[in-house]
Amino acid sequence: MAFIYGTEKNTKRSGDKMSDQQRDILYYDKEEYTIIAKRGDGLFALPRTNRTLQLFSASNLDGYYCEYIVSADNELFLKQLNLLYPDKQLEVNGVKGEYVESINEADLTIKEKFERYMVVKPSPEIEKREEYGGMHIFPDVYLEMQQFCGKLLIGSNFDWTYHIPDIGVQKAWGYSQVYELHFESGKIIKSIELSECAKKLREVFSVISGEKDVTILQRKLIEWNQIISNNEFSHAWE
Repeated sequence: MAFIYGTEKNTKRSGDKMSDQQRDILYYDKEEYTIIAKRGDGLFALPRTNRTLQLFSASNLDGYYCEYIVSADNELFLKQLNLLYPDKQLEVNGVKGEYVESINEADLTIKEKFERYMVVKPSPEIEKREEYGGMHIFPDVYLEMQQFCGKLLIGSNFDWTYHIPDIGVQKAWGYSQVYELHFESGKIIKSIELSECAKKLREVFSVISGEKDVTILQRKLIEWNQIISNNEFSHAWE
């Protein structure tokens, strides 16, 4: 286990360095979560014939990402697909994509500039362009994921104090809220909150990253390994 820490977000890929990757999103219990890791089969995957090497971003090597949602009945749906490139032929659950124009400063009205920069709630259109500008999106798909059997590790409220540069995907313990969700036939059958586990790892990391006493360091490394042992998502924690 190698500890490298920092606070700045890397935006380029060079050699073994990689930008932070855009992960899939899950809306669960009325909150937005990052899908940190996945286990199992049946989640949405874009057929390779629909992929293109054009306009790929260093922060999204797949060229697309998904937004899922869990219903009040704990059922999983694909809510929206976001492509980094246009595909006018593709339909997802009968929904055709739409291109979202990026925001051009010169085209904004004075009112829109005021809303954007003065922390006044912007119009839905400006919010949409802020988040998805330059993408080809498939909104309100609501495709049932009945075929998904597996587990999702999700997190929200990432603490940038614990950001690790150049690894592509951030570790689960950097998130304040962490859950492990178990699915059968696209429905949650078990939810395990791991926020306390993440908190303990952050505390151990804080000691390890600055500790010079070898005895204390070894003791903390043992404590770290005990916390993450017997975890299917150990790679997301270690």
